[in-house]
Amino acid sequence: MPNPTRRFPVLAILLTGVALAGRLVAAETEIPLWAGDAPGSEGKTAAEVVVTSGNGERQVSSVHHPSITTFLPAGPANGLAVLVIPGGGHRILCIDHEGAFVARWLAAHGIAAFMLKH
Repeated sequence: MPNPTRRFPVLAILLTGVALAGRLVAAETEIPLWAGDAPGSEGKTAAEVVVTSGNGERQVSSVHHPSITTFLPAGPANGLAVLVIPGGGHRILCIDHEGAFVARWLAAHGIAAFMLKH
């Protein structure tokens, strides 16, 4: 039977807390979603792999410690928030091209963005 404390709606509470106290979190802060291993990743020892392409964009694979990174507006916020989930075809995460670049654009336009590394 799954441990009920691990099924706690961490993401919903995290987004609500950051939205309410956004000024307490730096513009780009990576926050782990679990204190230890994520469910299903127990015993995985492979290191996270980050590959930088020729144009400087990062791709991440072997993610065993998921996190969410905040991208908060530097200027006036318009009250909107978006969850950005980069893709990559079940092998890699295009963490910059489909994640951080999108989140930074949103923040520059007054929208709080939260990028999931999964």
